[in-house]
Amino acid sequence: MAHIRLNTHPSQGGVQAPPVIWGARDPKLRGPVVGTVADQAKRNAIGVHSGSYGVYRALAIAAQELKADHRPDFTNTLPAEKIGPFESWFDPKKIVSLDPWGHLIADVFSDKLAAGWDIARPSPSPRRM
Repeated sequence: MAHIRLNTHPSQGGVQAPPVIWGARDPKLRGPVVGTVADQAKRNAIGVHSGSYGVYRALAIAAQELKADHRPDFTNTLPAEKIGPFESWFDPKKIVSLDPWGHLIADVFSDKLAAGWDIARPSPSPRRM
C-alpha cells in the first residue's frame, strides 16, 4: 500500500451510490450513508473515514496491526436502548454531520452488509447527491 486514505472529496462520488432521500422517516427509504474509501463507485458521502478515529485507524494500518480492508463484525451491536427518531432528523434542509440512523445499520441495512457494502464506518459527512 503506497498511502492510507484519510479523507474523501466530492469529486470521488460514485456512480453506483445509492441515493439518499433526505427527510425520509424510514431509514430504508432514506437509504444508507456510504462513506467507504474502499469502493469509490458506491460512496455517497464525503469526509473522514471512521470520523475522528480515522487517524487511529491509519496508524493501526501503518503499524500493520489492522488490515486496510478490515470490516468490523456487527454481531450483537444493536443499541441497548431505543434512540429516536426525533423530529429534527426529518428536515431535509438541515446540515447532517452524523448519520442519525447509524446506530441501526446492522439491522436496517443487513442485506447490503451481507452483499459486501462498506456502509458501517461511522462519521462521514453526508452530502446531497
